[in-house]
Amino acid sequence: MNYEQFLEQMKEDLQARFSEDLPPELADVRIGIRDVEKLQGESYRGISFRSGDSPVEANLNMTGAFQAYEVGRPYEDILEEVEAQLMKVVDHTPKFNIGELTDYEAMKPKLMMEVIGDLDMENRIIDINHQLQRTSQMKYVIQKTKTNAGTRKISMTDEVFYCFQAILEDRPEPKVEKIVDGYSGFLFLDKDGMPLVAMHWEHRFTHMVKRYNDIYRVQMPKITPHVCRHTYCSNQARAGMNTKTLQYLMGHSDIGVTMNTCTHLGLEDAAEEMHRLEEMQKTRDEMDKLSGKERKVKQSQLRVV
Repeated sequence: MNYEQFLEQMKEDLQARFSEDLPPELADVRIGIRDVEKLQGESYRGISFRSGDSPVEANLNMTGAFQAYEVGRPYEDILEEVEAQLMKVVDHTPKFNIGELTDYEAMKPKLMMEVIGDLDMENRIIDINHQLQRTSQMKYVIQKTKTNAGTRKISMTDEVFYCFQAILEDRPEPKVEKIVDGYSGFLFLDKDGMPLVAMHWEHRFTHMVKRYNDIYRVQMPKITPHVCRHTYCSNQARAGMNTKTLQYLMGHSDIGVTMNTCTHLGLEDAAEEMHRLEEMQKTRDEMDKLSGKERKVKQSQLRVV
């Protein structure tokens, strides 16, 4: 028999066996044949299994079993092995409150916290501990941050919080939640429901710059997500952020990278900083005058050593 006939025979025999072997409360098994689309690896046509009123469906790839059958392994041995695998599914199927799960509005805050696990909206914290990548073979993988310093938690400003809040509210509900190495709930998906990767954002930035340059005479230079990262670092440095704090936020293992690579400061920035310090000193002096603590500089203090 061919693979499709093998699946049909396996389905009938498994249905009969489970009807006899399972207790009455679990005897209502549903065994079928379905096509399973996988995010990683090859899709397949195999056996689907669900016991009782459980919302959890197990899918079993039967191509290996069929190949064993073709080379002479007894069908009964294969059937017993498949039955044993599915019995493990019965034993380990988690119990769910179906009514609670189907009440989407009641479950939405909890689902958002569990699925979008890297955003703690209650405490306004972003947990950065991994990155999504797509390989040259078009396989999606989750990788750790490049260095230990890259793993960090960042507090959200009000602007960032409201931005993420809008993104979560507008996020379309996919037909199938894609899972990559145990992670799901990706904020941005393409037209096929797959998670966006760095390449997508680079293309969007390129398109944005092109549209702008087609309209305006003063041309915008090339902008990438990494350029935005540099801009953020420079702006925070100009605003007077402590360098060690900035190093933590940027995820740099070497503070020299923070100081030399990202903080693109020049003469004007240095002049502004000197002026800022001068104004601060004037303010202190004025406060000393008002409090009667004015200090006059003596000639001896200016003596060259």
